[in-house]
Amino acid sequence: MTNITKDERKNWIGGSEIAALFGLSPYMSKFDLWHRKKGTLPEPDLDNERVRAGNHLEPAIADWFKTETGIAVRRVHRYMEHPTVSQFGTSLDYETVTGHLPVEIKNVDGLIFRDKWEADGDIITDAPMHIILQLQAQMACAGKDRGYLVACVGGNKLYYMEVAANPGAIKRFESEVEQFWASIRENRAPEPDFTLDASSIAVLYRDASDAEIDMTGNNLLTSLVHDYKQAADEEKAAKALKAAKKAEILTIIGDAKKVKLDGFTISATTTKEAHVEAHTKKAFRNFRVTAVKNKEAKAA
Repeated sequence: MTNITKDERKNWIGGSEIAALFGLSPYMSKFDLWHRKKGTLPEPDLDNERVRAGNHLEPAIADWFKTETGIAVRRVHRYMEHPTVSQFGTSLDYETVTGHLPVEIKNVDGLIFRDKWEADGDIITDAPMHIILQLQAQMACAGKDRGYLVACVGGNKLYYMEVAANPGAIKRFESEVEQFWASIRENRAPEPDFTLDASSIAVLYRDASDAEIDMTGNNLLTSLVHDYKQAADEEKAAKALKAAKKAEILTIIGDAKKVKLDGFTISATTTKEAHVEAHTKKAFRNFRVTAVKNKEAKAA
């Protein structure tokens, strides 16, 4: 949830974006964030199914937290601006009625929680770093020394933790935000990570001009084009090999929809033919091979 408009977001570094300044965001890189704020890349569309679901579920989770802990909370509608650092602010989910402490609410898939989070009973003992940094940013903007992280897991289990403000981390946030906006003013974009930022770069350079240039003698470009062509050829060969192996597997499993074997499972259900207006979508097999994790090795 955000308490400012999409057009206004480009003028602020928000709590959910702090992790990107340190290369710790699972959603965006610093390069991507820089171009969003510069206006050369669009801000993400927050009107999506997951965000809408969160907006509907948050009140129930907040009420559940109050019931479990006795801590009364209320929704926050104002945008929280940092008291001294310009263009640094945050949208709080909720705050405690007493003390106005930030309360960050997450609706978490059970598998993700088991993989990325840790808990002792109902108490969260560790959470993904980008979420911890988000709450720290909220405390920085609200001027509070502590806050709460609340997670509803799988729709039927509530976990929570009280988090103390980290003055050292907050001081670093403040410095990084100031440096970030200085780089915007001075037009100094961060260096891209060509693996992480490939899709963003494709958007930045999607419009071709009428220019035709001769770059004969550019050894770096020649080497990159050679690598690209080699990767494309390998990708084509890999797709052909994948299709051939799938065909051979199907001749062995026949019409079975699920197969168990040593170390793997095969799912091969059928999606039936469908008619959409004048178009007919042919039936096809949903073919997936999954490696079976060794539970004993994982426990060790």
